[in-house]
Amino acid sequence: MLLTGLVVLVMLGSLAYAYLEIATSAAAWPPSGAPDPRLAWPLLAFAAALAAAVGAQASARAARRGDLHRTATLLAAAIVPAVGFGVLAAVWLVGMGTTPTTDAYGSSVFTLVVFEILLAGALVLMLAVVAWQAARGALDASRHVSVRVTAVHASLVAGTWAVVAALVVVTPRVW
Repeated sequence: MLLTGLVVLVMLGSLAYAYLEIATSAAAWPPSGAPDPRLAWPLLAFAAALAAAVGAQASARAARRGDLHRTATLLAAAIVPAVGFGVLAAVWLVGMGTTPTTDAYGSSVFTLVVFEILLAGALVLMLAVVAWQAARGALDASRHVSVRVTAVHASLVAGTWAVVAALVVVTPRVW
């Protein structure tokens, strides 16, 4: 669990460093003609990611108590905001019109947001599998590590999204 979290954070750190390196060496950031990133979509996406994280954390508490029905229900319910997060992030990305071939700005924004969408996809898969495990009785009060790992991953998605959205929305206003 710790190793996975560290790998995700190192990957995000590398992507953020590349983004900031490009930003600081560019004559203008973002390049002229690049769309101004709006804050509404990232805030909605953050709210969805936070809702998924809260649901996953609540399911971890239920699993510790041995309440498998509640664990399965909370995990299954957290799938909805997790999918919503991915959709909102994708809508924001498409609305900005950035692609990997646009320019350095477009490529870096595209990479950061797609990284988050992939993390959300992994979260949806984890939520579904662990909810299924809980529903069929494969977990109990002493065997619920998968629920805790899923809850940590959900929190990681919300936290890393806050960093990505801040980079993409704030840096064009600072440079």
